[in-house]
Amino acid sequence: MRPFFMRVSRSGWSWLRACALLLVWLASSTVWADDGPVIAGLRVGFAGHYRVGFWTPVEITLRGGSEPLAGHLAISVVDGDGMRCELLSKPVEVAADSESRVTSYVRLGSARGDLEVSLHRGESVSADAGETAIAERTFAVGEKGDDVEFSEGFASTQGLILTLGNPIGIEEAVGRGRETAERVNVVNVPDARRLPDEWLGYEGVDQLVVGPAPVGLDDAWASGSRQLAALDRWVAEGGRLVLGLGADSEHYLAPDRPLAAFLPGKLEGTTKLTRTTALEMFGGTYGGAPLHWRRGERRVLEAARLLDVSGSVVLSEGDFPLLVRRIYTFGEVTFTGVDFSQSPLVDWPGRNLSIKRLLGQRTKGEKEDLDMAPPPAAHLGLIDLAGQLRSALDQFRGVRLSPFWAVAGLAAIYIALVGPVDFLLLKTVIRRMEWTWFTFPLLVLIFCGGAAWAARHLKGDRLLLNQVDLVDVDMASSRVRGTTWFNLFSPETTTYNLSLEPQLPNRRPSADDAVLLSWQGLPGNVLGGMDQNVSGLGSLSQSYQIAAGRDAVHGVPIPVWSTKSFVSRWRVDAAPTIEFHLRPGRDRVVEGTIENRLGFGLKDCMLVSGRWAWQFAELPPDAPVPVRSGEQRDLFALLKDFKLIRERTKDTLVQVATPYDQSSFNIRSIVQQMMFYDGANGRTYTGLLNRYQSYIDLSGHVELGQVILWGTADRPAAAVQRDGQPLIGADDDHTTFYRFLISVH
Repeated sequence: MRPFFMRVSRSGWSWLRACALLLVWLASSTVWADDGPVIAGLRVGFAGHYRVGFWTPVEITLRGGSEPLAGHLAISVVDGDGMRCELLSKPVEVAADSESRVTSYVRLGSARGDLEVSLHRGESVSADAGETAIAERTFAVGEKGDDVEFSEGFASTQGLILTLGNPIGIEEAVGRGRETAERVNVVNVPDARRLPDEWLGYEGVDQLVVGPAPVGLDDAWASGSRQLAALDRWVAEGGRLVLGLGADSEHYLAPDRPLAAFLPGKLEGTTKLTRTTALEMFGGTYGGAPLHWRRGERRVLEAARLLDVSGSVVLSEGDFPLLVRRIYTFGEVTFTGVDFSQSPLVDWPGRNLSIKRLLGQRTKGEKEDLDMAPPPAAHLGLIDLAGQLRSALDQFRGVRLSPFWAVAGLAAIYIALVGPVDFLLLKTVIRRMEWTWFTFPLLVLIFCGGAAWAARHLKGDRLLLNQVDLVDVDMASSRVRGTTWFNLFSPETTTYNLSLEPQLPNRRPSADDAVLLSWQGLPGNVLGGMDQNVSGLGSLSQSYQIAAGRDAVHGVPIPVWSTKSFVSRWRVDAAPTIEFHLRPGRDRVVEGTIENRLGFGLKDCMLVSGRWAWQFAELPPDAPVPVRSGEQRDLFALLKDFKLIRERTKDTLVQVATPYDQSSFNIRSIVQQMMFYDGANGRTYTGLLNRYQSYIDLSGHVELGQVILWGTADRPAAAVQRDGQPLIGADDDHTTFYRFLISVH
């Protein structure tokens, strides 16, 4: 018998040669493909941790091929409504045969959604749907590897504290506890060089605590660095920075060092503290559990000392300030001269309470409210005030929902007509059963047409916009920050290209002007909330895009008669528009005049100083309004709408707070609670959290001595634009709040 290869025909040999050539070509193609750039790794957030619904840093590792490449990245994630949202990066350079790391920023709308990264050729970041990716990779939540950190995100309503340097006991103080909506998570960043180089990367961070011996701080926050500028902008926009470097303060906080600009005073140096009475009282252990020194230790503490203190001294030992807080535009900086990581404080029973007070957290027995509220109202689909505001913006004028009884009744009539009624009519009256080929489609067409007419009649055919602006003006620096929330109601299934343009009186163009525009999610583990496992919206799951500058969104799909929520944070410079002539008095009572220079009136105004508030129905333009002692009211009473009622058992009048309505769509009431949430103990009064957009709350500024005037205006402070044209009509609702911050000396 001949061997197999001798029995193969001449045509068979041809097929074998063709297959061999195909295999060689495929192998060479694979080798060529492997020689191109590769997306090698991903690190999301801080040491792999982040909060859902907030901008967070992502570090992407790119491994270059045989040739250098200039391109751009596209990062696709799920937004808060389950749609795919693609974020375009700025141009990136990938060197040949080497690794490079690119930092970008994304908002993940789900704790369990994946993240897709694709690399495209060319520096253009335009959205070309037809371009082919050079490299792409999908990362799943929970994926870990040598160069991958992508954990499941913290809930949008949970807190996040970042720490640098040696631990000072924050985790033990805040208590990680069980997984709840109010849990505070503590994440240590091992190297300061991993911190964001843009301020929005800190958006999900409640506080940044810098402790002793921070690694990489000299490089990260060097003078003129992007990371230092990002820190400065974040704190100024409402962030909270805690400096507790202990003996390292002399190196990092000396007058010639970049971080000295954040200090509430001038650093004298590190000295010995021989008395600790005030510190022990601060920790609640004086006379009970004093500091215990180890055998042979000197009974002194090393502490950093400030001179020319410009902030509020919270704790001092005689004339030695140990804990100082200061206002930093719209944010806060806290300095402590004590190193809680050193002995004997590390084993001190009062350390936990001291750390909680250092972080500004409420402790048991402090500011208790008699009007205790129930837990967050998840049963109403709400858990956070930002979610209630989002729901209020979903109420459009002229748009009505069909009542359930009407839909159910029409469905029953339809079934009866196309079924038994049609059968009986044709069989017993007309006696032509074949006519059903005509009557059945006729009934279907009539009901379909009627349903379409009713829907258009109830919901209309106009594009509608509901908008709320909150404008904060720091009178000392003329810096203005704005927040704009808006919901769109679409009368048709289409896509939208949206942007936003601030429109303020006396605005001064500046290189620091910036607009940040994105989707607005529903916080909480509720129906439709970001902390649930959401997925794409079927046929509308195609991705839309956020521009590389993050100031516009392109191709947002909105189904017919549906809504979508957006939020924008923006910053501009403006000349002072309110003149304050106020004199301080006892117990933070002020007197004087206020003059409105905005060019338009403010309504329903309130002036807040300490625990007092003055109400004004209107501040007309260019007319001084007097502020008199004796006309003030208690701020708590105003925020909680206290009323006098007669107590039946004792037949006396008592003040009782009006219960907060968690189902209310009153925008003024919602925003008012967001603005003074901590100061008015809003957690116990409203029963809702204020974690998703907590930067709105300026209670700390009032506590630190600033006077705040706020009121409403009829005109929008920012114009929502579609394809570059203003998007506002006669039927659109908008509310603008102005808030002015001043210091009265």
